[in-house]
Amino acid sequence: MRAPALLSGWHPVLASLVAALLLLGWGLLLSPGLAAVGWLAGLLFWLGISLGAFVLLAVHALTGGHWGAALDGALVPAVAALPLFLLLALPLAFAMPALFPWVADPSRVLHADVAALYLNPPGALLRGGVSLLLWSALAPLLVLLRGAARTALGAVALLLHVVLLTMLSVDWLLSIDPRYHSTAFALGLLVMQMLAGLAWAAVLRPEAGGGEPGRAGDLAGMLVAAALGTLYLTYVQYLTAWYGNLPDKAAWFLLRREAPWPWVLAAALLLSGLLPLCGPMLRSWRRSPGALARIGLGVLAGLWLHLLWLAGPGFGAWSLLSGALGLVAVGGAWTGLVRGVLAPRLRRPAAPAREGLRHG
Repeated sequence: MRAPALLSGWHPVLASLVAALLLLGWGLLLSPGLAAVGWLAGLLFWLGISLGAFVLLAVHALTGGHWGAALDGALVPAVAALPLFLLLALPLAFAMPALFPWVADPSRVLHADVAALYLNPPGALLRGGVSLLLWSALAPLLVLLRGAARTALGAVALLLHVVLLTMLSVDWLLSIDPRYHSTAFALGLLVMQMLAGLAWAAVLRPEAGGGEPGRAGDLAGMLVAAALGTLYLTYVQYLTAWYGNLPDKAAWFLLRREAPWPWVLAAALLLSGLLPLCGPMLRSWRRSPGALARIGLGVLAGLWLHLLWLAGPGFGAWSLLSGALGLVAVGGAWTGLVRGVLAPRLRRPAAPAREGLRHG
């Protein structure tokens, strides 16, 4: 059975309910922190696909090109699902004390003024809610507007996305260890989201039945570019921390030297970095929607592992299991909405002829 078929119908929703109940029981009876980080990893993974689609639509609003119309069937339903995350993020509000050490002990933050003015629960909740609301409001405009208005909105959406993602990356990921900070972290997350959006589109391409070798090649080239960006930014952050002899940053990486995290990162980089780089080198793979779908599945698995490597080490190896439950719990609800409700009903209106011109 093909992957798109597995993502349709009631199966994802039922799997989501079962996984969510298991995580809830885990949090109430065993370890609230492990359950919370599992939900967080699942939330960030599926939100990353929606936000990756958001960025790709904004880029297409500025550049045009045939690739936008070719990927609409995957990207438009994904961005239309952004309001769902206003509900899916609610468990994090209740799990903040178990997930973020600065909630119970503000002294864990290196600078007291940062804790007082920025890293506090009301501020984090407000920033998260406003960010999700703004993304949810801009998404339908990117789909519906045409011409110069859409081009202008694309520029505004990209700039705003960088600002919102920078805040969210600090609040939801970096602040798990408030001693660590990285100026390139949000940019790395942005490129990972673009890669996730492209991989999701690749997974769904066989269902389009188009078999258009030129457009499959375009998608392969975009996957290569996004994978290169992910590998580069991951390496640069490590290089800056390690060879800059920065103790707080080095401690963050040293925690990830304990088993099984080196193997998790290796698998993540192999699947989300080397696979989309090397696979399209084969001409038959590059022009085959089916081969790209298999690459896309591997990339998505690698990105999920990468997110677990970022969020999970402080909670131990069991966060791999809770992360798997979070992946299913959030993903079942998201795919049930995207594939079961939105995809059959949504598609961007046909673009004017000038926007259909090929760029690059």
